[in-house]
This record gives sequence, C-alpha cells and structure tokens, in this order.
Amino acid sequence: VEVVEVMTGSASQQAGLQVGDLIVSAAGRVITGMDDLHRILASIPAGSNTNAVGLEVIREHQLIELQVLPRWD
Repeated sequence: VEVVEVMTGSASQQAGLQVGDLIVSAAGRVITGMDDLHRILASIPAGSNTNAVGLEVIREHQLIELQVLPRWD
C-alpha cells in the first residue's frame, strides 16, 4: 500500500511514515492491498492506545520498521 498523504499531527506522522512509503506488512502480516491493511487495523480493539502496531515499509529501496500507536479520536 503506497502512502499518498500523511496528515499533520496524525499517528502516521508521529510514527514517521512519509509520502511515497510502501507498507508491505502490518502486525507481522503481509499487506497485499488496502483491504488487508483495513482488516488488520480494524482488529485492534478501540481504546488500546498502548499497543503499537509494527509496520514494515519500503522507503527509497530500503526496508524499515516503524511502530504506529493507533488513535481513535
């Protein structure tokens, strides 16, 4: 999944996601499209703001790992 926008102050920005990043896995599961990413994020219980989700992202031909702390505001 390609990141096309990162909103100021968002959990994505705080995690370090950048426009152009390619998300290839979330929570240890391979991402093949937006449906996969939505399913994984939807499986996180609301209010579990202490559980970061690990993302593997390709940026400039390098695989990097980020931790996103989901927010439900």
